[in-house]
Amino acid sequence: MKDRLWSRMKRSYLWAALVLGAVVGAGALVSASVAHTFNTGDTLTAADLNGNFTALDQRLAALEAKQEPFAGTYPAVRGLGPGGDWYCGAPPAALNVSPAVAATSYVQSEAFGPVLFTGGGQFGVDLSITGATSACTTVCSNPVTFFLKSTVDQTITIHAFVDNIGGVYVNGTSQTMGSGNIISSFTVTANMPFSVSFLACSTDGPSTTLTVNDAFITKYNLSVDYDATFHRNGK
Repeated sequence: MKDRLWSRMKRSYLWAALVLGAVVGAGALVSASVAHTFNTGDTLTAADLNGNFTALDQRLAALEAKQEPFAGTYPAVRGLGPGGDWYCGAPPAALNVSPAVAATSYVQSEAFGPVLFTGGGQFGVDLSITGATSACTTVCSNPVTFFLKSTVDQTITIHAFVDNIGGVYVNGTSQTMGSGNIISSFTVTANMPFSVSFLACSTDGPSTTLTVNDAFITKYNLSVDYDATFHRNGK
């Protein structure tokens, strides 16, 4: 029995050492120490073995996290769809947040634009039109969109300020519309990527502000879909 356990442990150590060695050789600074060091004649116990395997798993998980350069950040995309930074008119019933751009169409997607880094989903930005006075009755700034995933089915509630009028969109579909401070609640499905967008409009001139008051990504243990955010196609 001891021989089988020792053989299993050696194979696991060898595999982990090869992985760690390859990454460390590529420049990652990772310690390969384990929780328990065995000496000749020591009795193998499940607690010691499990402790070592857990330590190795943690280090491998840390290595995997290092492969994502934006790990630990919470970016969103400020879309530059119809009209660029802003447009005249009421908030739309739906947004185009598809990453696909058809070669035969000029329909613009809000999935493209500058990246806005946030505090776990919380942010406040001034989206006013600078250096110009708009004659529009309603001026809408283009939306800020997060691309996310959830590990569980759950209901998410977000408090936001959308200026005179605006709303929250889930997967491009209007979820909650209102003025000033609004509260939006919606459900998400485990392991299904989704997007949530925030849109603010002004009815009293070109000054527009947008605020999301909740660090909802960390609050609900959501993860950022970096591939969708940066259009990397899994690269």
